[in-house]
Amino acid sequence: MQELYEEGKQVFIVLSRADRRTKSQLKEVAKQIKETLENNGIEFKGICAYSATRYQEYKEFSEKSHVFNSLEEFLMKLNQRSEKQNEILESLYEVHGMYEKAINQDTNRFKRYQRALHSVKLDLMQKGFDDFNNDATFNKIKSLNNEFSEQEKTKRENLVQLNQVIDLFKESVDKVFDRVSAFTWEKYKEENDEEDDEANYREFEEIKKMVLYFRDWWMFGLDWYELSKKETKRYRKSVDYHNELLQLHYSLENLQTLREFKEINNENYQESLNDEDLQDDLREWRRSKRR
Repeated sequence: MQELYEEGKQVFIVLSRADRRTKSQLKEVAKQIKETLENNGIEFKGICAYSATRYQEYKEFSEKSHVFNSLEEFLMKLNQRSEKQNEILESLYEVHGMYEKAINQDTNRFKRYQRALHSVKLDLMQKGFDDFNNDATFNKIKSLNNEFSEQEKTKRENLVQLNQVIDLFKESVDKVFDRVSAFTWEKYKEENDEEDDEANYREFEEIKKMVLYFRDWWMFGLDWYELSKKETKRYRKSVDYHNELLQLHYSLENLQTLREFKEINNENYQESLNDEDLQDDLREWRRSKRR
């Protein structure tokens, strides 16, 4: 019991099998325990009598005697404090989650910038530009790539620091409430990730409908319009690009890719949907494809 007290645990004494003793005997036992604890400098929250046959405390003891305390009231207070503690932690975790999400989005953005620069570099090489050391364009690409790589590294370091901070916050809250809550950041994230995943997946599928629409629009253009050789090549390249997006499997990184696609194309998408003549032509084209 001394060890429990030194660990900061709240001590409440339960006299079990109280139905085997008389009320006066229980009072005497309770007094002796109280004196022993006080003499040893051990603080305790109360003493109650508990029936092993009825599986409940003798409430009449705590209601009529100053020696006994209510176990039910003690547990209710603990629950109230625990609920308040978890409410505070949940608020902290919510803010932490928003910061983490923002950092991850920035990290993924810098990754995409690096991939885009690499793609530009490959395109230039295919067109015969391969003087890496002297060409100003390649030097600029290298400089930008290094900058984005450094930014990505900084964001990852920020995320590590952020996770350290939330652990310190939880320790501080636990100290205030004098108990270690089992409601950790990992548990909060696990509970909320399930809800977020459902919403994110629905968003992912909704944006894919937009991608499918534009893929069909480019295919429609190939069949419907008289295009030059250069325009035909551009339309086919766009069809391939949209097909690649349609092949993406659900992940947070791919969701972010589709979000950026939506941000760029949403205005054109809405205008296109409101163009009645275009929609009539698209419906006619789709019917012709099903024949």
